[in-house]
Amino acid sequence: MAAAPSLVWPAARQLSSEGEIVELRAYLRQRERLLDTAASHIQHMQKAMTEMNLQLHHVVSDITGATGMRIIRAIIAGERDPAVLASMRDTRCHSSAEVIEKALTGHYRGEHLFVLEQALALYDVYQQKVAACDIRIESVSRNSILFEGARRMPGQMVRDHRGAGAGNRMDLTSTSAKRSIPCLERI
Repeated sequence: MAAAPSLVWPAARQLSSEGEIVELRAYLRQRERLLDTAASHIQHMQKAMTEMNLQLHHVVSDITGATGMRIIRAIIAGERDPAVLASMRDTRCHSSAEVIEKALTGHYRGEHLFVLEQALALYDVYQQKVAACDIRIESVSRNSILFEGARRMPGQMVRDHRGAGAGNRMDLTSTSAKRSIPCLERI
């Protein structure tokens, strides 16, 4: 059974590939830092909703998914009716509209709405910055990566023993690498 193809640094560009690896790692580290900071803003959104007795995070698997973001953005826009908010659920959401409606019955206090609005705005900024990193990662990847038939851990450096010009390469084809770096899903 043939192994799934993996992306490798081209042997013909050995001298420049080390610089490309350094560049790619820098973008990946920055992306990870941005995602860590975005996660803290997700927690701030959850805390603000908990303070308002809104239990959205208990009825949707991810408040930053389709259902969660629609509802949060509607709350920020001024919608307070739990039935209307629950009707915004995505069809793929496992919780029923009735369950979501009950979870969204609370008090919408101004100070907590303010915190929710700011946390959402900061989360959006960090998502834009992550997208900018993805563009850079995709650019470096597109210019530097070839396919090869070996499996590796995402981002793992491996020694290439294929002869003259062989050297270190980085695998970016695993499913987990592609999930964590959306621009690689298209490769």
